[in-house]
Amino acid sequence: MSEPPENEGGRRPAHPLLAHEKKVAITCFKQAAVFQSQGNFQKALLLYTKCLYILTKILGNAHPSVADSYNNMGSVYKAQGKLDEALQLHAKSLAIRINVLGPQHEDVATSYNNLAGVCLSLGRYDEALELSRKSLDMRINALGAEHPCVADSYTNMFVVLRDQGKLEEAAALWGNLEAIKKLEAMKRRS
Repeated sequence: MSEPPENEGGRRPAHPLLAHEKKVAITCFKQAAVFQSQGNFQKALLLYTKCLYILTKILGNAHPSVADSYNNMGSVYKAQGKLDEALQLHAKSLAIRINVLGPQHEDVATSYNNLAGVCLSLGRYDEALELSRKSLDMRINALGAEHPCVADSYTNMFVVLRDQGKLEEAAALWGNLEAIKKLEAMKRRS
């Protein structure tokens, strides 16, 4: 989560209550992430919702941290199989990110990738493929072809193509994915 901004000139928020609420929001966000990683989705959603409430109260609806909250809530709903809710929340996150960060930002690519994953789970393969391609192109341009996040986009595209029976295209993507994994393994060893 991107932390809520300080006031102009790097000063702390003008009112002590705002500083406290910011800390509460960050704590809720971190705790929710832990519960999510443990598979305790009910507690994760409760904390992400509390975080979202606090952030919209102090920052308004158009802030990257608010988009992050919607994104993470969408991921929890996807993990629970509540795909319509996940799709709606990821779409909200995408809209905020495009509006606030611009259409070519790395976080926008993440939103496209997350939406692609939900569309894939819904069996909406053409839409999933289109969103994955957008994500892949943006990530390659922003991060370079060897970045691990690029592998996420390749993975979504691979699964879509495989599930559609387009095995030659899927195999070509698998080669790219394996190359990125090998580069990452080499970087870790050095």
